[in-house]
Amino acid sequence: MSALNHFNYSKWDGSQESLFATDSDLLDQIIDDIIFHGDVNAALRKLLRQGFTDENGREVMGIQDILDLIKEKKQELKDRGDPLMIYDDVESKLDQIIETEKNQINNLKQLLEDSTNTRQKDIANEALTLKELSLEFLGEDIASKINSLNSYDFSSSEAEKLFEKLKEDITQRLLERYLDDMKNAVDSMDSGALLRIKEALDAINAMIEKQLNNENIENDFKVFMEKYHDLFPGEFKNLSELLEFLTAQMVASQQMLNSMSEDQREQFLRMQASLLSDFDLNWQLNRLANNLSKCMGENFPNGFNSNSNNFSPQPPSELTSLGRLSDLEFMLNQAYSSGALTDIDLDEVKKLLGNEVSDSIEALKSLGGTLEKSGLINRDKDTLKLTPKGLSKIAGKALTELFGDLKSSMFDLHSTVKIGQGIDSSDVLAKYEFGDSMDLDITSTVKQAVFNNGPTVPVKLYENDFMIIKKEESVRAATVIMLDLSLSMPMKENFLPAKKVALALWSLITSKYPKDYVGIVGFSETAFEIKYNELPGTTWNYGFGTNMAHGLAVSRKLLNGRVGQKQIIMITDGEPTAHIDRYGKPFFHYPPVKETVDRTLAEVLRCTKSDIRINTFMLESTIFLTGFVKTITELNKGKAFFTSNENLGKYVLMDFMNNKKTRKRL
Repeated sequence: MSALNHFNYSKWDGSQESLFATDSDLLDQIIDDIIFHGDVNAALRKLLRQGFTDENGREVMGIQDILDLIKEKKQELKDRGDPLMIYDDVESKLDQIIETEKNQINNLKQLLEDSTNTRQKDIANEALTLKELSLEFLGEDIASKINSLNSYDFSSSEAEKLFEKLKEDITQRLLERYLDDMKNAVDSMDSGALLRIKEALDAINAMIEKQLNNENIENDFKVFMEKYHDLFPGEFKNLSELLEFLTAQMVASQQMLNSMSEDQREQFLRMQASLLSDFDLNWQLNRLANNLSKCMGENFPNGFNSNSNNFSPQPPSELTSLGRLSDLEFMLNQAYSSGALTDIDLDEVKKLLGNEVSDSIEALKSLGGTLEKSGLINRDKDTLKLTPKGLSKIAGKALTELFGDLKSSMFDLHSTVKIGQGIDSSDVLAKYEFGDSMDLDITSTVKQAVFNNGPTVPVKLYENDFMIIKKEESVRAATVIMLDLSLSMPMKENFLPAKKVALALWSLITSKYPKDYVGIVGFSETAFEIKYNELPGTTWNYGFGTNMAHGLAVSRKLLNGRVGQKQIIMITDGEPTAHIDRYGKPFFHYPPVKETVDRTLAEVLRCTKSDIRINTFMLESTIFLTGFVKTITELNKGKAFFTSNENLGKYVLMDFMNNKKTRKRL
């Protein structure tokens, strides 16, 4: 028997997440940043840098974490006792080469000043400027600088000669190190170990030759790996995988040879021959090279062990890794959007830094696309913008957050509830009085009778036992939210909670009270209406001034002709320090001058005459502000709350809800 599903139903109070998108998508993680900065692109860039949690709860590393890891990895390679012995003085020599080239560029620019051919002068200057830029972006480490200078067109012949000499020195050091390692490996080998290597090579050659003759070598390979698996790193499932590994090793050796000058290559081969003087070993190696060439076809380097230059010079593993890490580091530093990561080779990242980093970059690549597919943002040319769905989600989240805070907090609601006839029932019980509608609640009436008259059978009902259901209605209202956009708001950390309140109120009014009007006005040195779809992109003003008078005037015009109780919810953290002068220009002065205060209070009186209540939510408390807000409330009969940014949302929302409720005896 299957278990029954149980559901609880309740009237919506703003806290039910199901009214909004319930998926734990990426937008949830950047809502505050979008609200604060008003820019989806900036918020996504931050997510790109710091990482995020994906839909499966997996932590995705951000670019900054990956850059830190690259830095550690590069330092680790350098801290291995300078294994390649190239770091001692190379960096200082590279700096000298770059400085010599820069001086030559400056000299050439000086010479161009005397040129009378304007066209030629401009072209030459542009080319020299590009060279200067190239020198600025060579990379931070030795490998990156060398790789970049390899393809750089030097203006200074002296710098070019110094660079070629430096490359020869580095190659010589690499050569000596390589031969030292080879010599140490050969010297440490006893006759038994050397014999075993030759036997393994002979077995490999025999398998290749049998395979070339279309003979089955499956059992031969199994026996070979059981006997010689310790000589080869990794696990190989078949001969093909082993041959691919051996070919890669030979390609690396060929690249090493190609990076040398002719003299160095000849010297290297002579020294190698003297070190590997065992005739049988040399014969097996040459046999293997020939067999691999036949077996691997195009995958095997042509002219292996010859003087051919079919492969670009590549340094040994440590220097190669440093160079690739630097390339990855450069690409990540330039990545200001997920699209900029598309050229990164994930397989290369996996080899350098592991699966976690590779998976994280893959997730970062799809960051913008994921939000676009969800319908929360769309792309307008190169800019990402919120869709109506994304906007509703942000507003809904802000409202949910405020209702959640209300549920967990206890504070005085500071308002009187009136009874009134309405349309939205809410199960309010009251004793019946003469003239009330007989909308009896039977259960409560019987309970009241038992309580009043005792548990008699049958239960006797009297007039004072009757319990009726009162109706609650929402009063039609027209609301303008006045949002302070002056610079003090973000400086005092008031801007984010204030903007969240504006978004939450809009969401509440449009979803629960669709017949009501809600408008938004931003004010700093001047005031202006903010359309709701513009609100997420609205940010603070870098100008000076808190022009309450202009804000109240714009709000009053928006409320003119609106139906229902008219109110202005003014959220601010400062005194009036600006007004519009007689020339129509904003005037600012701090501390407030008498003319600014008088103009503000005059606008308060105009609102009062238009039957508009002003409820002020002040996020700052000074002697002047206390007196000024008191004057506003005396003139307008509105309310004033001195609160903090932590409690702002609770007070605004509860005051709004209480103003919406009236009750009347039926």
